[in-house]
Amino acid sequence: MTQQIAPNGGAQPLIADGGYFGVKQTSDRFVDFAVSAFGRVWAEISQKTYEAIMGKLDTFAAGFDQ
Repeated sequence: MTQQIAPNGGAQPLIADGGYFGVKQTSDRFVDFAVSAFGRVWAEISQKTYEAIMGKLDTFAAGFDQ
């Protein structure tokens, strides 16, 4: 899959709610890939990934408290 991003705000339609890189579409592609690639192992991998992401975001957010 190749997406061309046009200059001067041309990426906006791609990242909008209905766009290819929108949150729903991107998360759907991620889950579809993970389920087909990892099957039952998916639950453990997704939980570990979630925990790692949240830990990094907590560290990032803590920088604002200083």
